[in-house]
Amino acid sequence: MDNQITDNFHKAIGRFAVNFEHVCMNMNVICTFLLSRSGIKDQQISQILLADHSAERTRTLLASLYSQIMKPDKKSSRIVDALLKDVKTLTEKRNKLMHQSWFIGYSENPENIPEEARAFKARKNKQGVTIERLNFSVKDFDSLSVEAERLKELIMYLVLPVNYGEDLSSTLSVKGNKIVVIKKRIKCD
Repeated sequence: MDNQITDNFHKAIGRFAVNFEHVCMNMNVICTFLLSRSGIKDQQISQILLADHSAERTRTLLASLYSQIMKPDKKSSRIVDALLKDVKTLTEKRNKLMHQSWFIGYSENPENIPEEARAFKARKNKQGVTIERLNFSVKDFDSLSVEAERLKELIMYLVLPVNYGEDLSSTLSVKGNKIVVIKKRIKCD
């Protein structure tokens, strides 16, 4: 299994896993800021409340906290909803990919490793079981990493209204189904 294609797959999967965790970390950061704004100033308490949650649980918690504490207008609600919908989509893709049995670098001929990795997962259904099959290339994993990086950055735009009272719709907008940056934030994270 010592092959450049195999190494590239492992690196691409690792990049995606790390970038996805940064999305989760940034959601936790915003939740901590929201809890602070609501009166829970002790970050240890916030960390206790936020620890050990799945990405989906953190996403729904962020949605609820933002709505309850910030009382956003319709424009800002639409932006947050679109952002968290994209996070949900990425989370579903991540869960589907990470909970598969991947066969990377396996070939009858070690000199001819396929450019696509295959994965299998047994799923229960009314007829008993079905085998879900996935084929993924390094480029496919890299595109998910790019999406995770995009979401990680967009989530941090929520700092502006939460900590500084800035109108979210002055920095982000929703065009169709896509979130668009109107004004870049100053990076301080």
